[in-house]
Amino acid sequence: MTIAGLIKKNRIALFLKDSLGVYNRICKSQELSISMNPETEDYDFICKEMPETVLKYYKPSISQNLVMFKGDTIFEELFAMYYNLATDDDAKRDCLIIYMFDGDNEAGYKAWEIKGSTIVFDEMACTDNTLNFNINFGGVIDLGTAKIVDGHPVFSAGTPVEQISVDVEEILVDQGNVAVVNVSGGVAPFSATVFDVTGVTASVSDRTITVTAAVDASGTGTLAIYDSGDPQQMFEVALTVTSIVPSLTATPDEITLQASGSDTVTLAGGVAPYTYNTEMTSITVSISDDVATITANYDATTDSGTVTFLDSSDPANTVDVSVSITE
Repeated sequence: MTIAGLIKKNRIALFLKDSLGVYNRICKSQELSISMNPETEDYDFICKEMPETVLKYYKPSISQNLVMFKGDTIFEELFAMYYNLATDDDAKRDCLIIYMFDGDNEAGYKAWEIKGSTIVFDEMACTDNTLNFNINFGGVIDLGTAKIVDGHPVFSAGTPVEQISVDVEEILVDQGNVAVVNVSGGVAPFSATVFDVTGVTASVSDRTITVTAAVDASGTGTLAIYDSGDPQQMFEVALTVTSIVPSLTATPDEITLQASGSDTVTLAGGVAPYTYNTEMTSITVSISDDVATITANYDATTDSGTVTFLDSSDPANTVDVSVSITE
């Protein structure tokens, strides 16, 4: 039966699985606080006066001060880990928390099972008769229910709460193109929002997110992915718009002049404004927007050469125009 009124400490039960695969309840600790350790980040949205805090995920942990009683099952298990200086996989134990105020033993109490939690010892406080340690939760919290059968809990998983992840470390999308991101973990359906980049949108279909950049898109920012879990998860991935610079062209690419004569060349593509280089001393060149005017000197005689036009990209795109002067 679900408990009404004040929830007392003995209705929240903490279990550790021993090396034989059996869950045993931690009873002789004098404290039980579940620290959620939220990971947050502030965003200064342009439509808000003050920055807004976005909750990204939780990484819970539990601190324990176990009173040392020889023969206590939990103490013997933990002391063996302490004595052997357990690290890596030897320091991992499955953990179970049963909320025995919500549900009953027939239908099951709400519970979390956390596989691969890490036991980190702080100290053996001998004068206080305690062995102090932390339980740092593993990466997945399984939601479900638990029943007590023959003195030990039996857990039945519901939907695992897995951290959202994607198949790319960074999204690079070209102007006028799309990039596709595949999502794993989390709870569908998903939504996605682009921050700090102009001209980029994100659409979601099942576990696929399509990022579309307009031809004039620009900037570096983030794509935030939200799931439908409770509590909701958010995952961020860096997003950068890469610029595609069209080739620089000149029309026409050959001209013939006489003394004091002039002709125009139309420049297209690249990045304006445009400049030029030439070794011909018998001509002058002027550029207005995308039109270059090439004029032969009044005293020019037979000559030929090249005018090289450059755009403002880095490195610059170039195009050559052949110039001939006849008498």
